[in-house]
Amino acid sequence: ALKIVENLGLILFVTAVGFIAGPNFFGDFKRNFKSYIVIGLLIIIVGGISCWACTIFDIKFYGRDPKEAAAMLVGLLSGSLTSTPAFSAAKATVTSENLEAIVSVGHGIAYLYGVVGVVLFVQLVPKFCKANMEEERAKLSEANPEMPSKLTGKELELDPFGFCAFSIAAVLGVLLGSFKFGNFSLTTTGGCLLLSLILGHFAKIGNISITPTEGTLKVFRELGLMLFLIGAGIAGGAEFVRYFEWVYFIYGIIMTMVP
Repeated sequence: ALKIVENLGLILFVTAVGFIAGPNFFGDFKRNFKSYIVIGLLIIIVGGISCWACTIFDIKFYGRDPKEAAAMLVGLLSGSLTSTPAFSAAKATVTSENLEAIVSVGHGIAYLYGVVGVVLFVQLVPKFCKANMEEERAKLSEANPEMPSKLTGKELELDPFGFCAFSIAAVLGVLLGSFKFGNFSLTTTGGCLLLSLILGHFAKIGNISITPTEGTLKVFRELGLMLFLIGAGIAGGAEFVRYFEWVYFIYGIIMTMVP
């Protein structure tokens, strides 16, 4: 039952995020392609190296079981970067329910500082750099005008709230994520995100609107995240006291701050 709740929440959350980002995603990506790729790769690579270094240290210094140490550290990595898709992928890579619970514990330990640390970092860096944020926001608005809506109000709606369009994106995304190319697959997360980004970008097919309403997307985004964290958290919560150690919190801080 918890697996169903967790997976349903993940599908709702990721699909909603894709639809919300879709209208501006491809335009922004085209304009800032190089910087986005460099920053994305840098965060992933540095985060991965930090995780690997902490794993090696944990195994050598504390003499822990390598599988359990790896499960804990990938959970810490996903939590430290507050990445729900990474959390889902980390759980998919382990081979037992016990290791899944350890991943959940790691994610929970690092998630709190992952949120607080990033918020503080974003607020403090402009002050350290003595940046005029009003000027910077004005420059950003001039360089990246909002994309005009593709909807004219004359489109045929499948339903008033966009549930049908949302459901189509979710179902097709799950099917796309289920395909495997060798050992690689997009997984449910990647499939739903990619499909909803594409549908959100085009907004309509012919004269048919395929965009859910803003209210629907916000509700599904928050509901999905809540269900996902409940499903994952209950499973990990049962083992939280057993596996919690202060050093894991330190690892989480490192994997938040270094990238």
